[in-house]
Amino acid sequence: MAGAPITVSLNEKRVVGVVGDVADVFKVMVTNLITLHSSDEVKLVLVYNPSATGDLQWANDLPHVWSGDRKQ
Repeated sequence: MAGAPITVSLNEKRVVGVVGDVADVFKVMVTNLITLHSSDEVKLVLVYNPSATGDLQWANDLPHVWSGDRKQ
């Protein structure tokens, strides 16, 4: 079923990896997570190709992103 939504229980699966087009997958998924959950409930770790840095710069400033010093 191409294009069908997929749900994942984050209570059951604490770590989720997603592979796909950044524009289509990442922005929608992250926007939903940060809209529905506070930064105390969800932490994001971003691993991506350095060539995509310009497209993802906005996400680095989110309070949900795990800090480099691991204090957040």
